[in-house]
Amino acid sequence: MPVWFEAGGYVMWFVLLFGLIAVIAAARFAWRPDPTQLDRIQQLSRAVAWAIVNGVASDLAAVASHIAARDDWAHSPDFALLVLQGVGESMSPAILGGGALSVVALLTAAGHARLRTQGAVP
Repeated sequence: MPVWFEAGGYVMWFVLLFGLIAVIAAARFAWRPDPTQLDRIQQLSRAVAWAIVNGVASDLAAVASHIAARDDWAHSPDFALLVLQGVGESMSPAILGGGALSVVALLTAAGHARLRTQGAVP
């Protein structure tokens, strides 16, 4: 796990932080559903999604600039493998953030189910 987290770079901390905040908000909604909290959960999820986009984009940019900056890598017979490994590492923010957003969606669905049982569907 630490290697995977390290592969994503410093942006992983933002994805993790925003993801945790969104998961906590969704868990609170699942525990005590309040329809007024749905906009907050939606906006927190949007922050996670943009952190994912920013993380993947910055990781891909780092891969491209690092490979281009090293002549031995840029002209290596293993160039395609270097790029492929870099692209794979660049997906780390999407994996972490996608997992967090999945949990948020699940907890929000649980909150909606509790609202239905209470007879207060938003």
